[in-house]
Amino acid sequence: MNTQETKNCPFCGKEIFAVAKKCKYCGEWLDNEAKDIQKRMIKCPFCAEEIEEGLEICPLCKESLVKTQEKEVKRLEPDAGKQLTKKKSKMSTTLKVILFIIGWIVLMLIVKVFKNVM
Repeated sequence: MNTQETKNCPFCGKEIFAVAKKCKYCGEWLDNEAKDIQKRMIKCPFCAEEIEEGLEICPLCKESLVKTQEKEVKRLEPDAGKQLTKKKSKMSTTLKVILFIIGWIVLMLIVKVFKNVM
């Protein structure tokens, strides 16, 4: 039976041995320099505890944060798709007007040529 102490990886939040030098799940090195780096803290949307930003799983409540972060990005940028659609529709309207004018000019030239021939 394995009785070694464990801790949560500071990068991915998964349980690893306390003496580990590298996380076996995310591959991040767990040296002393990593402890000196200040990480931005956020609140877990599930348990409301302070956790490091960028984790995939909350180390406290074990909830997946990946889908929550994707929803957050979509919520912050809801008009991104609409702006592209508006630009595309403006461009297509302008293109339609230009093509209409060119078509009209070509039609007038053809009519003028046929009047002169007959």
